[in-house]
Amino acid sequence: MNMKPWRLLPWFLFIGLQPLGSPALDIAYRISLPDPSNHYVHVQIDLDGLDQEILDLQLPAWSPGLYLILDFARMVSGFSAESLAGPLTYEKIDKHTWRVATRGASKITARYKVYANILNGAYSQVNDYHALLAGSSLYMYAVGHKDQPVTLEITVPAGWQILSSAGDPGQTRFRFPNYDLLIDELAQLGDFYVESFSSANTEYRVCILKPNTEASLIPAFVQKIRAMQETTEAMLGPLDTPRYTFFFQFLPDTPTSVGMEHFNGCQMTRRHPLSETGAAMDLTLWVTAHELAHAWNVKRLRPQGLGPFDYTRETYTSLLWFAEGLTNYLADLIMVRCGLWNRPQLYARLASNISTFRFSPGIYERSPESASFDTWLTPVNLAASQSDWNQTWVSYYLSGELIGVCLDLEIRHRTGNQKTFEDFFQLLYQRTYGQAPAESYYAPGRGFTTADVLQALADTTGSDWQAFYQDWIATTGDIPFETFLAHAGLLLKPQGQARSAETLFSVSPMSWDLFWEEQWPFSDLLWEINPKTFSDQIQKLDLDPRSLFQPPENPIFVPYEIVEAPEVSPLEWQIREDWLRPVPGPPTGVRDSWVH
Repeated sequence: MNMKPWRLLPWFLFIGLQPLGSPALDIAYRISLPDPSNHYVHVQIDLDGLDQEILDLQLPAWSPGLYLILDFARMVSGFSAESLAGPLTYEKIDKHTWRVATRGASKITARYKVYANILNGAYSQVNDYHALLAGSSLYMYAVGHKDQPVTLEITVPAGWQILSSAGDPGQTRFRFPNYDLLIDELAQLGDFYVESFSSANTEYRVCILKPNTEASLIPAFVQKIRAMQETTEAMLGPLDTPRYTFFFQFLPDTPTSVGMEHFNGCQMTRRHPLSETGAAMDLTLWVTAHELAHAWNVKRLRPQGLGPFDYTRETYTSLLWFAEGLTNYLADLIMVRCGLWNRPQLYARLASNISTFRFSPGIYERSPESASFDTWLTPVNLAASQSDWNQTWVSYYLSGELIGVCLDLEIRHRTGNQKTFEDFFQLLYQRTYGQAPAESYYAPGRGFTTADVLQALADTTGSDWQAFYQDWIATTGDIPFETFLAHAGLLLKPQGQARSAETLFSVSPMSWDLFWEEQWPFSDLLWEINPKTFSDQIQKLDLDPRSLFQPPENPIFVPYEIVEAPEVSPLEWQIREDWLRPVPGPPTGVRDSWVH
């Protein structure tokens, strides 16, 4: 991808572009952890330049990347406000808004504390050995001033390190062009390892919390991440940021494994220790590839409405099948093309996902498009509602990933393998992010629409995609995967005996991690997990395994396999080989930096 020169300009050059009608304020956040063992983050907000009698401070009800109402305000206590003249009165006017009577003061200070002891992407955690600070759960914003630059200063407990996605190791003071980018920052405090490597435009840092991590395993692990990064940039183009940071916590005692994307980094919390091989490690690498791909898809190329954000309520889009599902597909390609997966592993994953998709009654109730729009209906306690959920829902992660396969192979088929999914993606990226003027203070570019997607597909291939979109994305029902896979000389075949719901659990115990992370009830067909692990987790929740899935009448689960056809046309062979081609990886044994 050819990047426009202005795209590589630093963020601070854009901070002077303020919307009309919003008086400029000097807004500074100060964070401290006076006693990390009690899990509290102390927050101070200094606002200077006020010219209003009433100031509303709000804490987000949700976090970008996790489309659930989380109500972070339930963690807040000890709120107070004062001016130079003394304490100010305030009242809570709703669950996440504190209204301060300024008494005409131009400068006020607000203070509060946040209980932070959840490590699952959107939340923050503080304890006696580390802190992971995620802004959505911590920082209130001044209503009407969310567009203005802010500073952040973090006081680090004695003896602890700090690394923020917004700065250099040890840096404690930061400036952001607006509130949205402030809360997209991550900061890891504690004792950790850091390795780094560079591309043409970006320094990539890998930050790994020390507990439960064997240092000798880190260089090889980082080399795999470097291979992912080089492959991703080869596919999608360079990233327009001076630094990007991977934050890892390998903590076996954490309740769940999660990943979360941010503008200049990502976070992965894993329930398994760092290891060289194994199913858990394969999953960790795939999740890492997914979150890395999000730096392009969602954080920059984004559906309309996903930035700037209204943090008080749901933000609706019918394009999460693209934002999340196609990111899954990109992760699949990254894993294969950088050499971390071979072709049989990719075929196994796709076949497993097709099996899961076709066994899900929800595909006849919701389309990928409507599932995207209705994501806010997802129950916070998914396990307790799994039976109902599976009957009425289709995962836009799962369906979008499979649509990505179909899109790519259909693009190649229509163009005689002259154009690919990457060509389409890069075109849409350039039009709506790289070349488009900023539609708001949030970021360069604008959010894309379904019409933008269809136009980019049409311009990439010289053909119309309305029927494809209507039939397989906007409409409920099955998708003819056999037809699309045949473009690459691949056959989708039933594997072994069809399984009824009565026998499914006994022959194929669920992968607990994937059940939680991807909301896919039968993804274990790819990942072989010890049945005892599954049973133990079920017992902890006091659940009947069959209650997690209430099958339709006379259900039949058909496990599929994908195999290469013995006879293929020259075009089919070319499509398959080019689709799964490897890209050059980084040199082995290179360690650019090591920080203890």
